[in-house]
Amino acid sequence: MKILVTGAAGFIGSHLCEKLLLDPSNEVIGLDAFVEKSPTPVPVREYNLRYLLPHTRFTFINQDLLRVPWAEILPG
Repeated sequence: MKILVTGAAGFIGSHLCEKLLLDPSNEVIGLDAFVEKSPTPVPVREYNLRYLLPHTRFTFINQDLLRVPWAEILPG
């Protein structure tokens, strides 16, 4: 199953992605914008992604939720 997680670099989002990837049938797309005004500092969000980025079934998209080319990311 292909699953999209918004806010994937945050505390909850990153942990959710990790749990979803425990199921070998899941492919996870993580989306986060790394905006400066976020309550979580950028270095912390980068740290939250440390185990996810090398995972073969995880794709990270650093983009604003409102500007994502949805047809490319989630075809069909």
